Amino acid sequence: DRAGWRPPQGFGCLVPRGQGLRTLGTLFTSSIFPEHAPGGAVVLRTMIGGATDPEAIELDPQLLVGLALEEGAHLLGQELPRPMETRVYTYPRGIPQYTLGHLDRVAAVRAAERRLPGLFVTGNYLEGVGVKDCAAAAARLSPRVLAALGAGA
Repeated sequence: DRAGWRPPQGFGCLVPRGQGLRTLGTLFTSSIFPEHAPGGAVVLRTMIGGATDPEAIELDPQLLVGLALEEGAHLLGQELPRPMETRVYTYPRGIPQYTLGHLDRVAAVRAAERRLPGLFVTGNYLEGVGVKDCAAAAARLSPRVLAALGAGA
């Protein structure tokens, strides 16, 4: 029943680790990309588990859906309607973790690039996991690659 249901507005929410929830965050996909939710449907994308809860990936998909609904109701302050459709995707190593020593590892990669002409390294494991970060890194790298290939002239 969707009576009284108020679809969330905005981008989404992140959940601080100390909240006692397994949910990392929820994106309000239909608010961000209305074209992904035809007919006024509401699409929520919830991330559960992560580096601090790696066991979550072993949970039964229906248990994950139930957890997303239960914790989503808590986060949004209202019971979520029964979903018309659910999809569960698991990514065992989804987002790189910038642990202690990360800056030293990046420095070692950059030093290798300087020592080995023609070696170019970029990716979300270096200087930002977001698409925007990766695109910016590629934009910074591309002039060096073009120059090395002689296409910069």
